[in-house]
Amino acid sequence: MRLEPFRSSEIIPHRLLERVSIQGCGLNTIPPCIVSLKLLTSLDLSWNGIRSLPSSIKMMKSLRWLDVSFNCLTHVPEDIGKLTQLQTLKLGDNFLYRLPASLDGHFFRLSQLHAQYNDLSRVPRQIFQIPSLTYLDLRGNSKLPGMIHQASTSTADVVRALREEEGDMSARSLSDANIVRKLIREMRPNLLGLFNRLSAEIDEDER
Repeated sequence: MRLEPFRSSEIIPHRLLERVSIQGCGLNTIPPCIVSLKLLTSLDLSWNGIRSLPSSIKMMKSLRWLDVSFNCLTHVPEDIGKLTQLQTLKLGDNFLYRLPASLDGHFFRLSQLHAQYNDLSRVPRQIFQIPSLTYLDLRGNSKLPGMIHQASTSTADVVRALREEEGDMSARSLSDANIVRKLIREMRPNLLGLFNRLSAEIDEDER
């Protein structure tokens, strides 16, 4: 059985859906019909080709768990600060150069923030004002000060590392595993484009 290429226009979601996973489907953006699901509490969009998040994401007020890891994001809109019910936010393995300042003390429920393997050079101080944040993953962000880019630990430990090593922006050598991971990240947009082209050619041949 041949799997048909995914088309976001074909989604007709039930308005009472609470959990949705569209993992590895070649998406370039979040389908508007998904954003319109007011009761959605869990959304997995990992392993796609999403380059940006729409500002309309602020309408997803019920979201408690959001996974947009392994995409092509370079930034996250400040509107994400409106999602005050979030408990887990996964932003790892993208191309983020900064985190939104709107991730601050208004996030009374956010306990886990995964931002590993991006291009971050600093962490906004506002993040450490989140009272419920207990886990912060910053591994693989080699531009961060000192040893912080190796951190996958409690918020308190990261704050301590910031205080001890702030200003030390010296580059750290990557392990072999990190080099492979970096190459995969850089190749991902090209691989997604190749997949989409092949899918289109297959469709043409079968018509």
